[in-house]
Amino acid sequence: MNKIPKSELIKIAVTGHTNTGKTTMIQTLMKQEIGEIDDRANVTKDVQFAPYEYEGLQAVFIDTPGFQQANTLLLIKKGKIELDSELEEELEYEIKTWKAIESSDVILYVVSLETVPDISHRKEIELILSTKKEAVALFNKSISLFQVATESDVIARPTTRIEQWEKVLRDSGVSKSFVFDAHWYDPERVVDIYNAIKECLPNDKSLLFEKGLLAFKQHQQYRVRKACNLIFECLDKCRQIITVQASEFDYNLDKSKEKAILGISTLIHGAVLEFIIDASKLYYDLVVPSNAGDAVIKNPEPNIKTKTNIRELLISTTSTTSGLAALGATFGAAIGASTSAVLAGGVGIISGTWIGTQVGSVIGTCLGGIWGIVDSPQDINVQISREAFSRIQYLCITIIWALSQHGYGAGKKLDESVMARRYDIAQKVCTATNFDWFSANEEQIIDQCAKNLSELNQIPLAHIANTEPDTNVQNPPADNLEKEEV
Repeated sequence: MNKIPKSELIKIAVTGHTNTGKTTMIQTLMKQEIGEIDDRANVTKDVQFAPYEYEGLQAVFIDTPGFQQANTLLLIKKGKIELDSELEEELEYEIKTWKAIESSDVILYVVSLETVPDISHRKEIELILSTKKEAVALFNKSISLFQVATESDVIARPTTRIEQWEKVLRDSGVSKSFVFDAHWYDPERVVDIYNAIKECLPNDKSLLFEKGLLAFKQHQQYRVRKACNLIFECLDKCRQIITVQASEFDYNLDKSKEKAILGISTLIHGAVLEFIIDASKLYYDLVVPSNAGDAVIKNPEPNIKTKTNIRELLISTTSTTSGLAALGATFGAAIGASTSAVLAGGVGIISGTWIGTQVGSVIGTCLGGIWGIVDSPQDINVQISREAFSRIQYLCITIIWALSQHGYGAGKKLDESVMARRYDIAQKVCTATNFDWFSANEEQIIDQCAKNLSELNQIPLAHIANTEPDTNVQNPPADNLEKEEV
């Protein structure tokens, strides 16, 4: 789609009461950092224009100061109060917001579900609609209600607050509203919101916006496919067979096994780290740390506390399996630490500590069972176990799911407790079928990943936001598996 002049872009004014999260909402919708964010009133002190050329959808979000005295400005517009210099200074933010709304094509009215609607909100809506512009309401901060609600009212409390706001909006003349939390980017809900915006526009601009929306949907579908391909590439590398040729002087094959375990550990670590970096780049513009490519553990000896070197640890027990398991745990700790260090250095929004722990755990707990058959006195063939392979698969899908739904309201880094919960949910979804990930080919794995991600995106927000274990999480209906994510 050709880039159109800025003057012709669709202008979307984002407004609402002060401290409802308007700037954060724009950041999440745009997947970019714009403006200043803080948990206090009137952080946005001036109108800011954010050109939105994200994935073909060409528009301008207009970030406005929050309303505090909308009723006073409404009385002025009705001619019931005269605007003098003193009042003009007092209403500085409201006047700026009003001018921005007047110059827009459509209005996004952001609501905080932490707040009970009152007369001041009704006056804001009346003021907005007096411009004769159509408005779409977004209900923000639903996550706050989910996280503070008790188990008995985890659904009832947010639902009641949403119903209160829907009634106020409906009575005021706003019929289009969506729950869209700035903490969470819901790909399917975003398309619903943009469709609602399109319906609010006059015919000529509606057709222009529709072309951009089509390009946006195509980009979304491409990203899903690309993400699934990244998962396949990581899994395909991890299931490779490592062959080590034994030395004729290595009669007990201990030295050769030492090389094999180093090789398989390095392989897994490198594949997962490369996947994390590529996946983060797919969803965000990132600067990859210069040391990312050198993060593979070349020599883990300094990380071994109980023994002086790998060989000594390996032969310190008469049980080869026990020795390998202990060595695997040591490698796991070292590789997990290096992964954490690299990711903490700035690779996207992934938590280095949580991911590093997961990578280290996969290697540390499963290396004792990866050994293949010694085909001859000269060769040792090793391959990752199905158990370890499955855990890497869950990890990859969890990361893509988290990246695709990440919103800027949660901060730059993904919350570790929520990541852990996502991992548990992803594991349940991925194991709900008898799909053989270990033996599947590229097309089969990519298709299965797309189905699993689509299913995960149907999981209610309450089940993800609530960090307590929830045995009542139900898998979505089977027909959801066929729904293409956009």
